Formats: sequence, structure tokens, C-alpha cells
Amino acid sequence: MTLEAIKAAIAELPETERASLASWLVRLDSEAWDRQIDADFSEGGAGTPQLDRNRDCWRVPVVLSYTQLGVVGSVGEIVVDAASGQVMEHTPIAAMQEVAKQLYEQHKDAIEAPLF
Repeated sequence: MTLEAIKAAIAELPETERASLASWLVRLDSEAWDRQIDADFSEGGAGTPQLDRNRDCWRVPVVLSYTQLGVVGSVGEIVVDAASGQVMEHTPIAAMQEVAKQLYEQHKDAIEAPLF
């Protein structure tokens, strides 16, 4: 069955069934997002902070993420003092924005693809 055929079939559904389907699709997408977040931020994932024992700090990656793709890439880093929790340094915002724009351009087709 093609996507166009599925769309046509959905258009023919009674309003209550279309609403039920829409609700199910939202739940499905939400569950997929939760799984992606769990993977990205579990130990070894793209968003996992790393303890720098030499400097007694945490290196926290700043990542660009999209619902349908998960983490696209790292755009910078925030360095946090392990004892005080104070931010010691971070990638400048303008630099993070520039990297985010580059990542967006690299993944534009997938980012702009319809969710359903």
C-alpha cells in the first residue's frame, strides 16, 4: 500500500475514527521520541556528560536534536565544576548557533520531511 493510498483511506474515515487515529499517531511518535532520548542520554549516548577527573569538572555536550531524528550532532560544550556546580566555561552561543546551522543544512531533507 502506498502512502497516497493510506492518506486517501484516512480521508474517508469518519471523524471519530480519524481523531482516534491521530491520537494513536501522537502516542506512537511520543514513544519513539522517549526511546530516542533514552538512547541519546544513556551511558555512552551522544548527550552524556563526561567527568574530567584532571580538572574536576563535568563536560556536558550541547546537542542539536529533532523529534524525528534524535541527536543530529554536537554543537558545543558546557564545562561545570564538579564540586560547586558552577559553569566554568562554555562554547560561545554564536559558535553553537553556527554549528547548528551547518548541521541543519547537512540534514535539511530529513529535518523537513513530514512526520507522518
